[in-house]
Amino acid sequence: MGLGEAERGLGKLDKARKRFNKALKLEPEDLRALQGLGRVLYDQEDWDALLHVHNKVIYHAKKRAELVSTCLAKGFVLDAHLGLAEKAALHYQKALAFQPDHPLALLRRAELALRERMTREAVSLAELAVEQELDADLRARFLLVLASAAGLSGDMRRAPELLAAAHRADSRLELSMGKLDVSDPDGIAAALKMDLQRKPPDF
Repeated sequence: MGLGEAERGLGKLDKARKRFNKALKLEPEDLRALQGLGRVLYDQEDWDALLHVHNKVIYHAKKRAELVSTCLAKGFVLDAHLGLAEKAALHYQKALAFQPDHPLALLRRAELALRERMTREAVSLAELAVEQELDADLRARFLLVLASAAGLSGDMRRAPELLAAAHRADSRLELSMGKLDVSDPDGIAAALKMDLQRKPPDF
């Protein structure tokens, strides 16, 4: 596996792909080789082959963390690269079935709910998450979900408070997402979508 990862790191993607495929011929259920191949396929933007690898990992994985991370990775590809938001939502929901309090699964599902104007679901997911100990950047993004949802619902008392709380949670928020206007909840939701689609989850 180490040679395949090294070749990937050097940009020798075709060689890395062949090496991982060779390993999988010997051990078809080897999760490290499947994950290594998946990372190469992501770099090559071979989405159909990558989704096939995701399915294999989900089928063979025995640990909850592997199942959750693969559902998140597959959901990301479906949404960010193939424009299949509804199918992505199903995989984020699967991740939450394996681990109901997983912060990244909650965030990605909440953002999709917000995008679909399902504000009650978005708020429910975000409120569940902010009860946890979270990194500053994650907490800020959940607060943005709540701020946008409040604005979309016409609650212009809470929306500014939540947006200010998001900036307090992450002082670099404006640098990464641009200026956010509380009077434009759709703009906040759009900025959140763009931000999340720049960040593929680990696989």
